Amino acid sequence: MFRRIILILTAAAIAFCACGCGSGRLLFETSADGFDFAVYGSEDGVHKVTVSKDGKKLEDLHFSARRQGQPYQDGDGQNFGLFLTDADLDGNLDVIVQTSRTAGSEKYIFYFGTNKDKFEKHEELSSATAPRFGDGDGKIYVEERKIDVFSEKTEHDPAMYTEYRTLKIYSRGETGVVLSGGEGTVYYSEEDIYCLVTYVTDENEPGTLIPDEEKWLDPSKYEALGYELFPPYGD
Repeated sequence: MFRRIILILTAAAIAFCACGCGSGRLLFETSADGFDFAVYGSEDGVHKVTVSKDGKKLEDLHFSARRQGQPYQDGDGQNFGLFLTDADLDGNLDVIVQTSRTAGSEKYIFYFGTNKDKFEKHEELSSATAPRFGDGDGKIYVEERKIDVFSEKTEHDPAMYTEYRTLKIYSRGETGVVLSGGEGTVYYSEEDIYCLVTYVTDENEPGTLIPDEEKWLDPSKYEALGYELFPPYGD
C-alpha cells in the first residue's frame, strides 16, 4: 500500500516538474539584446523566466503573478505582463513583469540588467504600488499617501490630521537604481494650510528623503495654482 502511494506521488512529481516545477506552462519564447527568454506561467501572468545566452542557461527569474480579474490570453498582445526594456536607460536590458492589473493598485516585479549578463531584483520597487515609468527619462515614479490622525471627527469638531502625498523618484545611480529625489504636498488640517515640498536624498541616510524647498499656501492660493484640494479626512 505504502509502495503504491510512493509510486503515485513520484509519478505526480515527475508530471509536475515536466510542466515547469510549479512555474506553469511554457507561454512563449522570445529574444532581445542577445538574450533568449523562455516564459512560463498561466492566464494570470508570468511565474518564471528562464534566461539563456548563446545556448547556455544563465538563470531563472521568479515572479508571483496574482489571480487577475481580466486573465491574459494567448495572442492578445499583452505578453502575459512581460516587458523587456531598458527602463533606467543604462544600456542594459531589464525584465519587468506586471503581477497585478487592478486599476490604481498595479504591481510589478523589477529585475534590472547588469553589464555582467545578470539580472538583479529591485525589492523596493517590486513591493511598491502603482509605479509608473517616465516618458523616456529613465526614471520610475511611485506615489505614496500617508495620514497622521491626531483626533477623529466628532459631531461638533472636525478631525485634526496631517496628510502627506509624496511622489518618489527612482533613477540610475552609482550603486544601481536608487531613490534620487521627490516632490509632494503636505496638508495641515489644524492650520488649514498646504505645503508644496521638494525632497532630496539624505546624504547620511541613503534611501531617505528630506525636505529641500517648501512653499506654504492657503487653500485659495493652492487652488489658484491648478491643484485640487484634498478631500477632508473622515468624510
